[in-house]
Order: sequence, then C-alpha cells, then structure tokens
Amino acid sequence: GHTGWNKHPALLLRAMAHPALRSAFLRRVGAPLTSSQRRLVGSLGISERVRELGYVPAAALGPIYCASTVLAQPSHFEGFGVTVIEAMACGTAVIATDVGGTREMIEHQHNGLLVDFGDELQLTGAIIKMYSNGRIREIFARRSREKVERHLNVKSFIRKIQVVLVETTIAKQVPSVQPSLDAGAYDNK
Repeated sequence: GHTGWNKHPALLLRAMAHPALRSAFLRRVGAPLTSSQRRLVGSLGISERVRELGYVPAAALGPIYCASTVLAQPSHFEGFGVTVIEAMACGTAVIATDVGGTREMIEHQHNGLLVDFGDELQLTGAIIKMYSNGRIREIFARRSREKVERHLNVKSFIRKIQVVLVETTIAKQVPSVQPSLDAGAYDNK
C-alpha cells in the first residue's frame, strides 16, 4: 500500500500515542512512512512501537494478519477494501472508516467498528476498545470470517453473476411497459 493522504497514517500514528495503547505495536505493510511521518513518530515518542515491514508478497500477508490484534484502516476512501477483506478472512478484528467498500463489509458493532474519516478521538477510542477487550475482538473476528466465507467465495460470485445475466437477458427480452394514468387501462375488458 501507499502512505498518501488517502490512507491517513498520521491519524493512526497520533492514536498510537494514547497512554492506553503504550503496550501496543503498530506494524505497517507497504510503502515506508514519509519523512514528515517519521518525524511525527519521533515527536510522539512511539518510535520503538512502530515497525515498518515494507512491501510484503501477497502469499506472506496471511501470517501477518493472523498475528495482528486488530487491523486499523483510517482511509479517506476505499474502493473494494481488499485489505479489510483479507484481514476478515484471516480472523482479524477490523476498525475502518465508514467509506466505500469498507462500509459494505463491516457492520458497525456487529463484525467490526466503523469510524468517521478524520475523527481522531473516534479512531483512538475504537482502537482502545478493540485492543483492550479480547472478547469483542473474538466475536467481531469470528463474524467477519463467517461473512467472508458466506459472501466472498467462488460459488457466491458465480450465483451473483448468474442473477445479473438472467436479469439482463430478461430485461432485453421483455419490452418496457409504462402504466397509463387512465384507470380504465387496468380493466380486463
């Protein structure tokens, strides 16, 4: 991944400085932090708790997700939300912003936590809640994995494609019928 403004790593870094998270570590996969983000890490006093793993091959991501307590993704926007789905599939609890693809996968307070983009207090509170409560993490992780297994598998995709194809075929074969405002148009005469 990248560390651009869309991913909002500074927000996550500031959240990690909260005293309730002083035993937590942040592992980042993808592009390295920018120089200004590294300066922020230093000024927050969290250098020893931020680990940059760099780019990781897709095949090696599973063990990283499985070893993680929570995935926090404070992005401004997400298309499909692949990172969220990968974490869910690995049984990792997720905190993400209520945007795009993440809102399709995460049901707030059911299988994860959604926060408003840019709301540092909300993100920090969600991380503290998830980090400090193993029972909630377990429930959300289990429900997330079940959702992925139920809705994001080959059979499910094939069924959805079949439905679209059938609906498209029927729509092309049946002429559009516009109802008349004339009440007599519905009589069976």
